[in-house]
Amino acid sequence: MKNGLVAIGLATLISMFSLIFDAVLATKIYNAMKILNLSDHVKKVHRTLLITLIAQTTIPSFLTFIPCCICWFYPILDLDWSIYCNSIVSPMISSYPVIDPIVIIFALVDYRRVVLKIFGIKSTSVISNISSIVETTRI
Repeated sequence: MKNGLVAIGLATLISMFSLIFDAVLATKIYNAMKILNLSDHVKKVHRTLLITLIAQTTIPSFLTFIPCCICWFYPILDLDWSIYCNSIVSPMISSYPVIDPIVIIFALVDYRRVVLKIFGIKSTSVISNISSIVETTRI
């Protein structure tokens, strides 16, 4: 029992370290982008890619890491959350591979235009509304 607890604790610490490390690096990248003398277009592209990267880090944290941590620790804490793990965590983990590409598609303008064109949506108002949401999002 003690070895299992140590293993779960180490796995949790490694996962948390990874998330903290990602946050530190994202902050450093954002601060470095402020200092560099880049054109407005390049800054806009870098900002969009950084926001997309942050979303790709945050979404798995909420859809997989946090629910899995709860499921790891419920037997140790002697809680009966098996219904939670079976009915909520499994669909959350299963939905991640579907949601992750959607974030990329709608965050990057060229991909978004192609997808909207495939579905027959040619309205520039939809594209401009999504673009304004992505562009006004600040880190």
